[in-house]
Amino acid sequence: MTTFISKRQEGNTAYLAATAADNANNTKLWKKSKFEEALLAFEIGKGDARDYDDVAEMVKCARSIGITALAYASSCQSNANLPKVLEHNEILLLFKRAISNFTFAISKRPSDCNGEWLNGVILKTESAVRELQAYVCEALKSWQERVAALEKILTLVSDSGKVDGIALSLLHLVIADEIYKAIVVADEDSNWRECLGLTAEISRSLQCIRPYWARGTDGIWKSKEAPIDFDLIFESLAETESSCQFYYARSKAKQFLASGEVLLNQLLCVNENFDMDLAFVCLDQFSAALQMLRKEKDRETFQCYETAAIVSSKIGVLYSKCFKTPDRGHLYFLQAIQFADIVKQTTGAVFFSKDWYQTAKREVEAHRETMHAKTLAEAEKVRAPIIAKLKPIIKAIDDCLSGSPVERIKKLLTHIYKEHPPKKVDAKLDKFEKNDCDEGNKLALKAVAHYHPDANKENGDEWKILCEEISKRINNVYESMKN
Repeated sequence: MTTFISKRQEGNTAYLAATAADNANNTKLWKKSKFEEALLAFEIGKGDARDYDDVAEMVKCARSIGITALAYASSCQSNANLPKVLEHNEILLLFKRAISNFTFAISKRPSDCNGEWLNGVILKTESAVRELQAYVCEALKSWQERVAALEKILTLVSDSGKVDGIALSLLHLVIADEIYKAIVVADEDSNWRECLGLTAEISRSLQCIRPYWARGTDGIWKSKEAPIDFDLIFESLAETESSCQFYYARSKAKQFLASGEVLLNQLLCVNENFDMDLAFVCLDQFSAALQMLRKEKDRETFQCYETAAIVSSKIGVLYSKCFKTPDRGHLYFLQAIQFADIVKQTTGAVFFSKDWYQTAKREVEAHRETMHAKTLAEAEKVRAPIIAKLKPIIKAIDDCLSGSPVERIKKLLTHIYKEHPPKKVDAKLDKFEKNDCDEGNKLALKAVAHYHPDANKENGDEWKILCEEISKRINNVYESMKN
């Protein structure tokens, strides 16, 4: 029997002993010695097979080294069998050793290699990468330490072609996964500076994966026999990339928002020598924030309505307080409230306690009151000369308002139907028969319908205003009769 075969068998025996069930004789140091004995035997066998140019045996030994190193690392990771036997860097090197040998076995496999064997090694490669990620997540607290450890393994694993590319892409995948988790935390903490840095960091890993992603259906990458669902992985990557674009856009918008707020505060504190150029720079910052938040495919919708609402409120303040154009500012305040309502409907979040929301609500209400007062003033300008002209007519109507409520409604209705008959065809006053309040109420309601201002809009401002005055007096007498 050749040396490398006997060494492989030696290694198998030591591996089985190391992974056997615990008993009183299997101390942690004993298990460590058996793992290392197995690794040494497999390495010698691999070297001897290389000397004899026996590729098949070399591949078998590489696979065995990978399995043993992974089991050794996993045993240390669990802290059940080998607590504190190996240092952190030694465990990382075991994972590196496992991944490198698995990928070596796949890349150097003979052409007549069994498909089931190949799939098993590919799955072992993925398992090694996933266990490595689980280990660094448990052993290292910060995302920087975890990513540094994973990148250290990445640099140690040599690229030996298409299949080794699978290991590299999986390593880049877990690195991207760790960075993405840090991005989510930074976004939740509203730390847009760190979020921007992280999105730039993750793009590097995603760019490294893209060449493997773009590779066609050749080889084992996307074959139906592939044990790993690469389509699912790439679909997940696409979602991650899309989410990162969202977080980048929101963080960049918050950066522009923060710059704009600094300038806006400066502008609001200046009582004289107002800097118009600075105001336009401030507007550019806020506008850039809104542009970052717009979706690429639909520019009328936004990726983050909460941030868009804050920016809109700030632009409203800029227009109303600095540019002195409250009507334009009102549009942005309304937009801020509308965006806040969208967030409330989709997430349930409310912003009543937020300064920007209170400002928007207050300004919208103030604008509404201003416009209402303006409308009344304009109406009064039209109304005043007409009222002056109608003064004798109104005095004659008021002269009818004497006596009991029934007498007043009778005299009032008789006068207005005779002197100022309704414009509506067939609108006539019914005869008074009972001369009591019930009859007076019915006739008053009917008269209000004939003289209501809304029903007389088309007969000119003078007639409409006269109808307003008549309706007021009919309603007053009607209330008297009710009481």
